Amino acid sequence: MAARAMSLATMVLAKMVLATMALATMAAFGPRVALAKSPTCEGCHAEEPADVIRFLDGELRSVRVNPQTVIDSVHGGEVSCQDCHRDQKKHPHDQANYLNARDFRIAMSKTCNRCHYAHFTRLEESVHQKQLAKGDVDAPTCVDCHGAHDIEPPRSLRAGVSERCGSCHEDVVKKYAMSVHGAALAKGDPDVPVCTDCHGAHKIEDPEAYKFHAGSYLICARCHADAEKMKRHNLNPDVLSTFLDDFHGSSNRLYTEVGYVPEAPVATCGDCHGVHDIQPFSHEGAASDVRRRVSEACRKCHADAPDDFADAWLAHKAPSMSSSPLVWGLTWTYRILIPMILLGLIMHILLHLWQVGTHAPKRKHS
Repeated sequence: MAARAMSLATMVLAKMVLATMALATMAAFGPRVALAKSPTCEGCHAEEPADVIRFLDGELRSVRVNPQTVIDSVHGGEVSCQDCHRDQKKHPHDQANYLNARDFRIAMSKTCNRCHYAHFTRLEESVHQKQLAKGDVDAPTCVDCHGAHDIEPPRSLRAGVSERCGSCHEDVVKKYAMSVHGAALAKGDPDVPVCTDCHGAHKIEDPEAYKFHAGSYLICARCHADAEKMKRHNLNPDVLSTFLDDFHGSSNRLYTEVGYVPEAPVATCGDCHGVHDIQPFSHEGAASDVRRRVSEACRKCHADAPDDFADAWLAHKAPSMSSSPLVWGLTWTYRILIPMILLGLIMHILLHLWQVGTHAPKRKHS
């Protein structure tokens, strides 16, 4: 009995010793673990559930950031947290001095200027930044388009460009999706333009300005003047040259080359073909249907134009003996006669000078 009591007392004593050692270990290493954890960004911002940030208007937002998201981003391994969050030097951080989450996002977008100065400078001249300067807090910033911690290489997101623009321009993106360009993009065609190909990525101009309208044919020319690209899609490569040969094209080219802003817009590609809702002419049932569509486009500016107003249009085809013999004949007549007339004038002047030089009366010397 005494031996059993002795054994029980030994076990109790052993447990007490082990408990004391555990408490001593926790006391010794516990604070060090906490101190090693809190100074790092991951120590607080990777926790789940995470803390929240309270803005001046009372709005609450979680501060949790998945570290793997940052590592997988284009900045992973190159840009640290404090490269962007330079105002957060103390720990714990100061109270957020921003009205709300949107105010904070706009402020954080300005940090992109530290590395991406060229892009940021172009953004300052864009219609988006002008809207933001006017007080439109919904105007997109760097973070809205590229993301915050999950930034991906811009060129890898081509198919998703319209989706990001659609977060603000929803109606426009729906029209684009139904257009010939949008349908081709959905099939994976890499040649078709997306929003940034026409409007730019950072220096986005006001599409309603006359200056943008006059030079918009140059945007279309990036693809439609590329003979190799047009051949791949079985499209006419002469649309730009034939457009510049007529009144509309030559007028717009003059405006863009001299930098003159017209008082009233002159028809350009988008006025006839549409802008975001471009449809192909190939699905029309007959040539008369095409002419009807052209006449309707002409009436946007020429309200009194009759149904046969578009009969003079050559459909972006260079004049030939078979398709338009009269225009072809007059074109070559001018091409031959004008050089001959100029050559004749030059010859006439030269002969006159020669005659004056050889038949001039000689002066007598006294």
